Amino acid sequence: MAKRRKTNNLSVGINGRHVGTFERSGATHAFTYDDEWLSAEYAHPISLSMPLTKKRHTGDLVRFYFDNLLPDDIEIRKLIVDRVGAYSTDTMDLLSEIGRDCVGSLSLTPEPVDGIDELKLEAMSHADIEAHLRNTVRRKTLGMDDDDVFRISLAGAQEKTALTLHEGKWHRPLGTTPTTHIFKLPIHDLENGLKLTNSVDNEWFCLRFMRYLGFNVAQADISTFGDQKALVVERFDRQQGEDGLIYRLTQEDMCQALGRAGQSKYEANGGPGASEIANLLRFSTDSENDMYQFFLAQYVFWLLMGIDGHAKNFSVYLDHTGHWLTPLYDVISAHPFRNQFRRKELRMAMKVMSKNNHYIWADIQMRHWKSHAAKTFLNDELALGYIESINEEVETALSKTFADASEDFDKETGDLIAEGVLSKVRI
Repeated sequence: MAKRRKTNNLSVGINGRHVGTFERSGATHAFTYDDEWLSAEYAHPISLSMPLTKKRHTGDLVRFYFDNLLPDDIEIRKLIVDRVGAYSTDTMDLLSEIGRDCVGSLSLTPEPVDGIDELKLEAMSHADIEAHLRNTVRRKTLGMDDDDVFRISLAGAQEKTALTLHEGKWHRPLGTTPTTHIFKLPIHDLENGLKLTNSVDNEWFCLRFMRYLGFNVAQADISTFGDQKALVVERFDRQQGEDGLIYRLTQEDMCQALGRAGQSKYEANGGPGASEIANLLRFSTDSENDMYQFFLAQYVFWLLMGIDGHAKNFSVYLDHTGHWLTPLYDVISAHPFRNQFRRKELRMAMKVMSKNNHYIWADIQMRHWKSHAAKTFLNDELALGYIESINEEVETALSKTFADASEDFDKETGDLIAEGVLSKVRI
């Protein structure tokens, strides 16, 4: 596809309201809030890293924020450039082509959008979705074609796409119509030989298990369309209004909130750690609940051998009242493929803080969590009490999860996860 002309500014909108302008001058990126947005009673920042102000936000934190809206993998970005005709893999150039429907509430368009358009949808049959998912795997471009009517941006490294569920039927959204569900496809064998082909079953099991432990998690179900299997995740950054329209909710991940590059999402690579995220949650509108949820999620990630619980896999909602933790998402267990790793390769995304700091999964012991709680601003005795309560519920939660599994579920994956979790709880 022929390349577009280079764009140096984009309108940033939320639900049909112009919020500000994203600009580029040479290698410098800037964002400026619109005066009308600043004066609105419901005004809120697009990011905690860019507070409401009349001054221009400039520098790396602006680039990091917007870059975090894009797929992580540079090879996927290159393929998207070829598919949609973007000028380059630069953040601005990609978002000018695929920024209409981003994670969170933002729509990035060449000109400000005035008001919310009526839903523009193209109905899809199961056969259409099967072909769409197959193309997503083959082309690795989030399901986008070169027809200029379906444009989305989804962060992360996994092959995925998104569609809209309206009145009980699946549709491809057109123009600025929001998507409502993300379709996550099996992770194919990686270049290092790691086999993750049962990732759909794995993530479904982990999310359902955590739901039964009392966590607020994304709603997800395994669905099959012909020969294509996908984890269909309901977007918690979308909400249907009484008027029938679909509204976007503002959210951001912890790399965005703390002004970090997505490439630094792991703490060992300079990304946010547990204490930094906990400190941000100290000031949420539901601080006590959020802080304990975050701490206990890290504990359950350890039980699950959930080694990918990095800063981009925790997010907060934002509105004019403040910020608070979103449901948990993107949880996957390494128990089913732990034998593909050497012991020291199994490292947690964030360190567990005790007398010494621990990244290596096998080195972390039950006794370390008391100190970790204290270092994340919690009452350590109360935190241990919550851990004991979780341990008491593990077997019941596992049983309920297996009971919910459909015929499409790979039971061996669930068995390996359950075996690994129970081995830790019974220490």
